[in-house]
Formats: sequence, structure tokens, C-alpha cells
Amino acid sequence: MNYFLYTMPDEEKKILQKIPGYLAVFCYNNGEYSLVLVSDLLAKVFGDNKEDLLARYLEHKSDFVHPDDYTSIINVINQVMMEPENPYEVRMRIMVPPYEKYKLFKGSVSGRVVDKGIILIYLNIYEITDNYDFDRTGNRLTSIDYNTLLLDRILNTTQDMIFWKDRDRRFLGANQAFLDYYGFASLSEILGKNDEDMNWHPDPVPFKNDEESVLEGKSTFMVPGLCVAKGKVRHILASKSPLYDNGQIIGLVGSFIDVTDDYERNEEIEKLNGELEKSNDSMTEFISRMSHEMRTPMNAIIGLATLGLDKIEDKTSVEYLSKIKSSGQYLLGIINDVLDFKKIEGGEIVLDHRPISFGDIFDTIDTIIRPLAIEKEINFIMDDSKIDTWNVIGDKVRIQQILINLLNNAVKFTEPGGRVLLDVSQEIKGDNVETTFIIEDNGCGMSKEFIPKLFKSFSQENRDPAKYGTGTGLGLAISKRFSNLMGGDITVESKEFVGTKFTVTLLLELGVQEDENGKEWKNKQDDFSILEGVRVLLAEDNEINAEVAEGLLNEVGVIVDIARDGQQAIDKFSNSQEYYYDVILMDVRMPGLDGYEATGRIRELPRMDAVDVPIIAMSADVMGDTIAMAQNSGMNGYVSKPIDVHQMFTTIADFVSDIRKKRNG
Repeated sequence: MNYFLYTMPDEEKKILQKIPGYLAVFCYNNGEYSLVLVSDLLAKVFGDNKEDLLARYLEHKSDFVHPDDYTSIINVINQVMMEPENPYEVRMRIMVPPYEKYKLFKGSVSGRVVDKGIILIYLNIYEITDNYDFDRTGNRLTSIDYNTLLLDRILNTTQDMIFWKDRDRRFLGANQAFLDYYGFASLSEILGKNDEDMNWHPDPVPFKNDEESVLEGKSTFMVPGLCVAKGKVRHILASKSPLYDNGQIIGLVGSFIDVTDDYERNEEIEKLNGELEKSNDSMTEFISRMSHEMRTPMNAIIGLATLGLDKIEDKTSVEYLSKIKSSGQYLLGIINDVLDFKKIEGGEIVLDHRPISFGDIFDTIDTIIRPLAIEKEINFIMDDSKIDTWNVIGDKVRIQQILINLLNNAVKFTEPGGRVLLDVSQEIKGDNVETTFIIEDNGCGMSKEFIPKLFKSFSQENRDPAKYGTGTGLGLAISKRFSNLMGGDITVESKEFVGTKFTVTLLLELGVQEDENGKEWKNKQDDFSILEGVRVLLAEDNEINAEVAEGLLNEVGVIVDIARDGQQAIDKFSNSQEYYYDVILMDVRMPGLDGYEATGRIRELPRMDAVDVPIIAMSADVMGDTIAMAQNSGMNGYVSKPIDVHQMFTTIADFVSDIRKKRNG
């Protein structure tokens, strides 16, 4: 392409050629550049008339700019093409007559769009430095000249904003990144001025104090602050050090980086964290209330079944009550884990290790699973012939939950006429027994694509809900976590339309020696004779729950006095003789005055026993925050509802024993 493809109007050309400055005008047209015009003054520098200079440029334009500077010049021109109205500073070495050496030219570049795809680029040279002469290869500089040029290039290549000032904090210089950041066309806009003159800090005092400290010899590093750049408030981190000459501080040099994006991102994260924390608090409150509302009726179901078993001798009724109690306890275990969302997600589940019998576990499984299998006309088989030891130490509820979850799924996804098998085997390993449960069905199976997602929370394969029902997608994830906590694991093999096989391994501690029947085993009965004659004040607003608790306590000789709310509990305690009540069982959620406040007021009563009477919290809410609140209000212990009879008796007995020892000296 030649420069005649764009014809500059004669009037404009005459004006530009005669201006008292060094000006060159280039034309960018569809990917190529051409020299359109040079001013008379610039033509004299090259010793050619304008026409000869234009022709020479076309023939030898690669020789005009030093090869090391060519790329940076092209980058600046590309920036100008994107933003033609913005001037950009440029430094370059240009070959001058007799075309044996380069000189350093400093200037600014701007642009003007004249037609579609055509941009005029104006190079206005304001300095031609004689001190930077060097040959065509650029290798014949003095060391001072070369180092100066190298430093200049380094400063104007780095992306950090760099500046230097005198002892009066007035600008002596700055790099190109600094000028670009604030939007200055040239260095002259800041030379000799200080920060206060520029008015670019919303609060200039910290910057002034910082620089005065530096001028006393102290360096600073990454000091946060605010500045105004191109009309917007920005967050920066600035570092500054004193400049020395012959041991004297003559000024300072500083640099800064813009961290606005990081700051705004952190602000957004903090905002989201705050919203998440608020959401978590709401979720915790919701879960706490749901836990309480669901566990309260379960307390009545399990408690009444327990009382009935102690009073009824009819075998059929005993069987029904046993199944009600067993199913209720299993449902309670599920409620505990599903509702205690934070504990499950945080990996804070604590296993309840107690002596248990596989016979009891299988009875519960049979009670729950067999009716489901019969209803779907599925053959349910339990093979326990390979069990060597029936009695172990473990978490009965968690083991049942794992097996019932897997068996329930097996029945759900098996067609009528199919088969579900539970096969159990064992291997003794020192003081432990590794028990393997295989749950196998010939149901619909799973696709190989879904199997890797199987144990993730809320994962469910698309199945016809009308045929197979729905679920939460939590069961398998919870089951796998429980098995891991018990030193084992769950693995799966499945083939679509063929069936599924789950293998569960649990490493359990060996229990006491089995009796001669093998499968039948009873926990050793604890001695609760210490509770005979103990007086308990029971604060419980739910009439059925109060009846259940009173009935259970009466079984071991405890004398119970019932208060229907927190205020009545305070009144009954206040009106009794000192040390009349041995223990107070305090429901934490009651209308009017709740258990927390009632406990606090009892502790403040002016009587000796108000300080040390054991107050045991009772609640269907098992969230960690609730337990902490109970302790903070002055309660000594905690009993969950539905009532675990063994836990309640043991807790009361321990407190009664301790308080009697203290009082008897």
C-alpha cells in the first residue's frame, strides 16, 4: 500500500506542515500503515525534503525504528486505534542522517477516524535527545547511557505504578503506568506538584503522614488507602522508601498497586457470608423447632409403649407394644440424624457405643421390612447362619438405620415376585469382629453413569415416582458416613434391569459371652435402688409427656411433683422446705416462662438449696445450641426426649449420689 491511497485535504496539509513542531502523520488502512505527512521542522531533522522522506519511508520503513522498539510502538498504535481520542506517551529510537545511528525520540501518539477502517495517527515529537546516540546495532553506548536507557525501559514496562518525589513531596517523575492509571497525557501535568495539589485522595492526611515518616528514614510496605483515578474512588496498596544521596535523604520513591477488584470481591464475600450466617441461623431455628415438634409426640409413643410393656402380660399385646416401641425408636433415630442437619454436614456425629445383640437388630429389621415385602409380594430372606458372635458393642440405632435404609430401597426397586436377601457373615479380628452384611436384590438396578454419584447427598437417579416412590436422597450418604465411623464401608455392584448388591462392613467390638441360646441376650440390669424415695420436681407442660415421665419414675420408687410451666416450678420450689426436692427435671420449652428463665430465677432465690439443687434439662430439641443454652442458664445436665429410660435414671442417680456425698461431708 502507498500513502497516496489517502489524500489529505490541501488546506489541512499546509497547516500541519508549517506548525512549529516535530509532527508525523500516518494512515492506518485495513491492516497496513503509510506515512502521510511530516512537518517542515521534522523533515529538517532528517535532512530531506518532504517528498524524499516519504519515499524513503516507503522503501526503508523497517530501518527507521530500532528493532527493539518496533513491537512496543506497534502496541501503542494498536491502543490508539481502539481509543483514538486518548493520547499515549511513546519513546523510540529513530534512524537519522547519515543513517548510521539512532537518536532517542520522545513524543505522544493520538488518532482520528476519517472513514470506515481508516484512522489517521498523529505522532507529536516533543524531545529529541542527543545523549543517546548509538550505532545501527545499538551496541556502542557508554555504560551510563545504556543503563539510563535500560532503567527507563524497565520503569515504563512494569505494570506497577511508580513515582519519585523531592523532600517537599513534590513529584519529580513517574512511569507510564502511573500516568495511564490517573489518565495524564504527559508527565508535565504532575511535575512540581504534591498530593494535596492534585486533590486525588479523599483523605490526604494518612498519605502525608506516611510520606513524612518515609522522609525521616522509615520505609513502608503495602499501606492501604483510597485515591481518585479517572473520577472513580479506588483502593490501593502503596509502598515507599527514602532516596539517599551521599548518606542524605533527598526524596522518596514509591509504588502502588490497585486492589479495588480484590477489595470489592472480599466485600461481596463478607456480605454473602453474612447472609449465609443469617440463613444458617434461620435454618438452625427451623430445625430446632421441627425437631422439638416431631420428637414430642414420639416421646409419648415410646414412653407409653414402655409403660405398657411393664404392665401387660398378654403375649399378643406385648408383641404389638414391642413393635411399636422398636419402630418408634428407629423412627426417632432417623429424626435425630435428618433434622440435626448441621451435625451431619459438619461430620460431628458421635456414635453411642453400648452392648447390643444382633438378635434385637434383626427383630427390628424383620418388623419393619417384612410387611413391606409381603405387600409387594417379594420374597424377603435373612440368612444369619454364618454369625459366630451375636453380642457386640456398637451403636444399635445407626446399624439398624444403615441396614433398613438399604433393605427398604431393595424392596422399593424390586418388582413383585422378586427376591431381596440379607446375608450376614463375620470374621474375628482380635478384640473386634468384622461383620459383613450383603443386601442383594434382582430389581431394576442402576446405570453405570449414576453409580459414582450414589453416595452424594441429594443424589437420585431418575425413576418413575408413581412406580418407585420418592425420597430425600440423603439415606445412602448418611449410611456410608455411619459405616465409615464404625471402621467399615459400603460398596455397590449394580447392573441396570438385573439387580443391585450392596456390601456393608462394620468393625465392632466383641461383647460379653453369649448364653446357650445364642440369639437371646439381655443387657445387664443397672441397680437404681438409690432412686427409691427421691423427690423430683418435674416441670412439663405436655400432659401426656408428664404422665409418661411420672410413670417411668414411679417404677423405680421416685416421688414426682408436677409443675405445668416455668412459673409454677418456681412457686413450688419456693414454697417447699429447703432440700425438699432432690432433683428438678426442667422442660426447656414451655408457654409463658420457659425452662431457661425459670432455672435462672430459681438459682437467684435466697435459700441454700437454690444454688446446688441439680436441675436437669429435658427437651425434644437436641441441637448443640440448645444444650449450650441449658448449661449457660444454670442447668447441670441434659436428658433428651423421647425419654431414654436408662439415660434418665442414670443421670438422676449420678446427681443424687454426688449431692448426698457433698451434704454428708
